[in-house]
Amino acid sequence: MAIKSMNTMTNEKALERLKMDRDLCNFNPMTGEEEPMNEDCREMADALDVAIKFLEQGFCEDAVSREYILDKIHSENDMEKIENSNLFALHYANLVKNAPSITPTFNKWHLVKDELPNKCSYVNITCRSLIDTRPDWVVETCYVPQYPSSPYSDWGNIPMLNDGECEVIAWMYRNIPEPYKPER
Repeated sequence: MAIKSMNTMTNEKALERLKMDRDLCNFNPMTGEEEPMNEDCREMADALDVAIKFLEQGFCEDAVSREYILDKIHSENDMEKIENSNLFALHYANLVKNAPSITPTFNKWHLVKDELPNKCSYVNITCRSLIDTRPDWVVETCYVPQYPSSPYSDWGNIPMLNDGECEVIAWMYRNIPEPYKPER
């Protein structure tokens, strides 16, 4: 039963619950003061503050792929030569710093020639006609790379793309709204 309730919990409900728990940790029932009862309560309140800040922050553009970092570490022969753990930590930190972000960035156009979206991502695309001088236009679609033999483009079943009459020049992640829920 607890699993079901966690699956239906929204970020707002989770934030509300975390804040309530934090307030309880910051209250000493013995004195009635807003001061943690002991060090364990203080640490719990601090941990809850971190979780609250994380949920309030939303998307983090600094997220990187663990797979990318591990591949880099394993592909570099000189890693075996590093005996000092401080040098390894510095090298690892540099790998993380220079890794490309995997977190979707919303409200920013990305040129197709520079990068492509994550697979199965919902995106807006800017299309440019290859057959006439009409202005560029925007289409909502899902990016799904196709096999070379597929009659469809990577950008969905868009007739002008499939017929070679237009090209995708830029894309942007799009926010998918929550499903409709009737008011009670």
